[in-house]
Amino acid sequence: MSNVVRMRHRIPSLSRFALLLTCCLCAALTEASQAQTPVYDVVYRPPGVHYRVHRYPHFDLIYQVEAAKEARELAYTLEHSLAQTAALFGIAPGLHMPVVLNRYNDRANGFVTPFPFKQEIEDVAIKGNILSPRFQSWIQTVAPHELVHAVHADYRNGFGLVGVVRWFAPDLARSLNLTIPPGISEGAAVYRESRIEPGAGRLNHAFFTMRFRAAMLSKHPWRLAQMLEVPAYSRPFDRYYLGGSHLFSYLAERDSTRFFQKATALQYRFPFFGYGINLWYGTGRTPFQLGKEFRSAMRERLAREQAALGTRTVGRRLGGARGLVHRRPRWLDDHTLLAYVQGYDVRPGFYRIEAETGARTPVSTQDITEDQYFSLTSDRQAVLFSRYLQDPLATTRNVAEVFRLDLQTGRVRRLTHGGRAFAPVEGAGGTTWALRNEGPYNRWVSLEPGGDLRPVSPEGLTRYVSLVPAPVGGEVAVVLNVRGRQGLFRARIAEDGSPVMMPWIGFADGSVYDAVWSPDGRYLIFSADPGGLLNIFALDTRSDRLLKLTNVPFGAFEPDLSPDGRTLVYVDYVHERFDLVRMPFRPEEAEEIPRSSAHFPEDVASSNGPALSPAPTISEGADRAYSPFRYLRPRMLYPTLHYQDEASGPDDARLGLGGGMGIQGADPLQQWAYSMEGYYQAGRLWGDMELRTARWPVRPSLRLFDTPSTVLALGVDENGDPVRTFRARRERRGAELGFLLPVTLSSNTFRSSFAVALRGRYQQERFFDRNGRALSGFDNRFTLRPAAVLGYRLQANTRDLVPNTGMILSAAGEYDASADRGTPRRAVIVQYNAYLPFLMRNNVGLRLHAGMLAQNQGSVFNLDRFMPRGQEDVFLGRGTFFKYGLEYTRPLWYIDNGFVLLPLYLKALFAYGFAETLHPSADFADRVSSIGGGVGLQFRVFYLINFELRVGRAFRIEQRRWDWTYR
Repeated sequence: MSNVVRMRHRIPSLSRFALLLTCCLCAALTEASQAQTPVYDVVYRPPGVHYRVHRYPHFDLIYQVEAAKEARELAYTLEHSLAQTAALFGIAPGLHMPVVLNRYNDRANGFVTPFPFKQEIEDVAIKGNILSPRFQSWIQTVAPHELVHAVHADYRNGFGLVGVVRWFAPDLARSLNLTIPPGISEGAAVYRESRIEPGAGRLNHAFFTMRFRAAMLSKHPWRLAQMLEVPAYSRPFDRYYLGGSHLFSYLAERDSTRFFQKATALQYRFPFFGYGINLWYGTGRTPFQLGKEFRSAMRERLAREQAALGTRTVGRRLGGARGLVHRRPRWLDDHTLLAYVQGYDVRPGFYRIEAETGARTPVSTQDITEDQYFSLTSDRQAVLFSRYLQDPLATTRNVAEVFRLDLQTGRVRRLTHGGRAFAPVEGAGGTTWALRNEGPYNRWVSLEPGGDLRPVSPEGLTRYVSLVPAPVGGEVAVVLNVRGRQGLFRARIAEDGSPVMMPWIGFADGSVYDAVWSPDGRYLIFSADPGGLLNIFALDTRSDRLLKLTNVPFGAFEPDLSPDGRTLVYVDYVHERFDLVRMPFRPEEAEEIPRSSAHFPEDVASSNGPALSPAPTISEGADRAYSPFRYLRPRMLYPTLHYQDEASGPDDARLGLGGGMGIQGADPLQQWAYSMEGYYQAGRLWGDMELRTARWPVRPSLRLFDTPSTVLALGVDENGDPVRTFRARRERRGAELGFLLPVTLSSNTFRSSFAVALRGRYQQERFFDRNGRALSGFDNRFTLRPAAVLGYRLQANTRDLVPNTGMILSAAGEYDASADRGTPRRAVIVQYNAYLPFLMRNNVGLRLHAGMLAQNQGSVFNLDRFMPRGQEDVFLGRGTFFKYGLEYTRPLWYIDNGFVLLPLYLKALFAYGFAETLHPSADFADRVSSIGGGVGLQFRVFYLINFELRVGRAFRIEQRRWDWTYR
């Protein structure tokens, strides 16, 4: 389990489904072995991607060969940021770590992980307004932020328990340094990034700060624990970035970063307290006092700022509810809008919205790039948008492709293949223009009839944000970022097809984010944040007058003007909501602001501008091809514990408590990983070792093992007649060669994926009773164990505890190709889960499940989770068995809050009910059934480890008695 600190929060539904399918595949294998859990995972990267390594004083830069130029900039940025970053912690810079730079992925990200310790950065910039646009380059945006996490992980200062752990397991020690509330670690990183360049960084970014201001001025401002932990079911999902960074800045104003240095030092010395004690020690305030003081100070400061706004814009809200997000509203006609909508109980996609009532009708359920950008064709009959397509075999590669949605038929057509293009728009002559990723920058391209993308703009150090063709005259307004200055350029297409561009609208203390034209082409309407607040502006192109159309407390953006030119619609942010608002468009009544306030600085003379200063070479070793075997030294040596005490009768055997040592490692690209363990339990030594690789799509693994387990067995008397069931110890030793192939079938809102595994195992097996006496000699077997899981059209909204639609089909088999004695085992288990959407609007989960087990003897599989709840002690022998059931899951309370002194965060409380039955194929009367229900609690401990605790009662229908159940 890795403690990963990411530049941006992952999409919850994707990680949830990945976990769900992984669990199903593990369940399909149905082996209750005590094999150790590998800490280091392997990662398959696309074919044809090659890396080189250059060693710098503090970093091994492992870069994709196509990103050599950005690699030099990255190394220069990291080396020159290191001293100031280390000063944040009050230590001298002393780390040396691998840094991976990729260029094959369009979904931008940056993260630090201790398992294995590295930074990994995508060369493509994040789209939209998530991050501050005022840095000169993407590398300067992401690298200093991630460096804070790297220095934090590698923190060493005097004597401490983390230092002792580091002697044996440096990666585990780094994980302990990072086992703190994410709001603190991300708060420190955002604080640092916001002090590098004047006006840059998220603490100076209006889209970031507006959500914090709205939360603090709401009826229920965030408590301290809410600001420091990752929310599970509540927007905004980067709440811990928002709250943590503002809290960090508030405390830094009082004593620089002394509080952080003291808290970090205490974490290093005693990492098992929970961070509340550290924060108390660092600030001299109890968490309760600190939270109260911070909320009071922020509310007073923000209230004064709100009072200074003057008269506020009053619009008519067409749609708004807690958790509901409207983005990019566009007029289809004078009475109907189209917007991209998602919410706590709303599937993401395009929706028609009535301009009078706000009534919402689904058009097409679709994912979209993180900028939520889409455009209408000139006839307003089709939508152009882009979304990411995940590589079927390499899940770390997502390619942005352009699509066209026909609003009449609902048909979606893919326009590019391998385009790496986004923000499409209909251009001159009906052609389709888009923006194509080229590393951290991009180019304006045209989609040719054959599907090729032809460059329109020359290559340059610029990031195009959007293209906005004028309805008349052939002019194009371009939202463009040039070296951290983001504003509007005006462009005309020359005879040779290239754009002639000139700076047009830009603020010295703000950025422009999006723009639209009025239907007659007179007004250019856009959103910008001069002064730190997002509002809507308009430029009268006839008079060159600049008008401010809105004055809102938090943020107004993404405007559009109705076809009749009379009604303006825009998105207005309110706490946990992106509301849809309409207002009359009356430019003659708008506030005029000086046109001179919106001129670009003189140094921005063209769309390309001068190149950044080249990063000097900081060389300490020869550049060489990447070899994983240079990095496969052991990274963790650690103690392990094993415990098994499951017993229900006096004759049941237990394994009891055992302990030992483990060793693991992996290379930075995670092409190879290994794990080994030896431990003492039940009176003897046991061992397990595994080697895995992701060099190929079919991921092989080799395992050698000698491990114990317990299994439900059937005892017989001297005549061979069954007497009783009991738990017996089972020893298995041997070797196993495995292959795993995961495949992504569809990566849209509805996700489909498939995984198949095959294991060939030679093993020796024998049974022991509770006193350690052998119940049989060793049985030599060669066994094939196939397993597969298919997840089809799974989808979950933000507050769904289980998917609201789709199905999961899993199957596993065990086939003895040879056996020394006894009957070769033949067994197959199939399970089917169907998720029903009938109560989706209430986030209620309905799961129908069915299963089939066929085996020629008992005890082939561990069936504890296959049996109806409460019936786990029933022995299933030879035969075919069928199981059916229904489960109902209803949220009771989305707690999404926790404690500061205790490292405990409560996510959701829910109720569940079930009805299950199992019977042999030949005799339905010989069934075992249960019905019941209970409550469950989802929670997180030590800021990282997620648990779900269920407590219920199962009524065993045939036996007419109640039993407790915990699943």
